[in-house]
Amino acid sequence: MGRDVVALRLELSGRGEAEELGEGWRVRGLVQADVGDVGTLAFTAYRGTVDDEGETLEEQRAEIAEAFAGKYGTMQWDAGFGAWRAGELAACTVVTVWKERPLLAFVLTAPEWQGQGLATQLVLRSAQALAAQHQTELTLAVTRANPALLWYQKLGFTEFTP
Repeated sequence: MGRDVVALRLELSGRGEAEELGEGWRVRGLVQADVGDVGTLAFTAYRGTVDDEGETLEEQRAEIAEAFAGKYGTMQWDAGFGAWRAGELAACTVVTVWKERPLLAFVLTAPEWQGQGLATQLVLRSAQALAAQHQTELTLAVTRANPALLWYQKLGFTEFTP
């Protein structure tokens, strides 16, 4: 049985500015060499959630490697960001272009850092980068039963039919 997935869109005009994360954080754009860190983060972030399909660490790393290679569209390296603390990737956004629209393919936060605003700031940073490229929207797909749906809506994402 397939998951009930909803498509969301964020209009990029008039979005707020991302804030600095504070002392001890390093935020930078993602690069190809981050694939292993993002795969590990995906494994820990999805574990025990509605989107956990029992993937092993190796399977989740392979999924992220496929995403970086184009499974969900061309990577937008200048619009995906990661936040590191003490050398560990704590949160990230992965942005691609899917069906001619910017797609927020992954928003991942390590369980110990959830609820502290990291993902919000990284999504805002991704939105700013896309707006600077004259993009007008950012899209994503989320499982309807995922509590993150309400968070996306709070950020201003609205349902649409692609």
